[in-house]
Amino acid sequence: MLSHMIDLNLASNNLNGLIPKQLGECSELLFLDLSKNKLDGGIPFDIGSLHSLQNLDLSWNMLTGEIPQQLGGMPRLETLNLSHNNLSGSIPTTFDDSLSLTSVDISYNELEGPIPNIKAFHEAPYKAFQNNKGLCATHICRQRVSKTKNKPGGIQNDDIFAIWSYDGKIVYENIIEATEDFNSKYCIGVGGHGSVYKAELPTSQVVAVKKLHPLPNGETSNQKTFLSEIHALTEIRHCNVVKLYSFCSHPQHSLWFMNTWKEEADTVTK
Repeated sequence: MLSHMIDLNLASNNLNGLIPKQLGECSELLFLDLSKNKLDGGIPFDIGSLHSLQNLDLSWNMLTGEIPQQLGGMPRLETLNLSHNNLSGSIPTTFDDSLSLTSVDISYNELEGPIPNIKAFHEAPYKAFQNNKGLCATHICRQRVSKTKNKPGGIQNDDIFAIWSYDGKIVYENIIEATEDFNSKYCIGVGGHGSVYKAELPTSQVVAVKKLHPLPNGETSNQKTFLSEIHALTEIRHCNVVKLYSFCSHPQHSLWFMNTWKEEADTVTK
């Protein structure tokens, strides 16, 4: 009933239950912060009627369901933080017209599907999208790669795997293409557990890809063992242990991604 309220901050309490849909009647509200509580249920679509709202923070709650499409139609919304919840589904296409939006964080949810094609999403850092079910942001990857190539020193000094993390499918497809489906001409070493291939990525970065040998029955290595070895490699710091960038567990192949070098090729295969 506080119709002239412009700032409501109830963050960092122990509030639980549903977000009151009556908040949508606070027509002059500019800032709404309900973060770091124990609120559950869905986000009321009534909040989308707050046409003056500039900052909406619902992060660090237990919210579920989909993001209401009405949030994408808020004409003055500049900052949106829905991170650390249990939101699912895709991001509404209404956000494609959210030209006022400048900052967004939807990390740590169960979201999937395409990223809206607007500046706020294009320029958001990787951490604003991480730990979701399957967000597709290929256009953002391309944009960041393009920017990196224009930097002094090129992309060789950047973490391509941070860019790749938007879509694991892109990782696998790029590796298959770069090695021509693991053609022997790209093999730089063979060891007891796998073969190492040199792969030049579309970004011009060169990495070593270790493909583990299949088991006699045609299956790849035991998943538990594979993940245990990955965990061990991330903890070890030794001059004879090369840097592990990332890994890929695919139904057909189990892969490790490492930096390439000629003089240390033997080390990689061991």
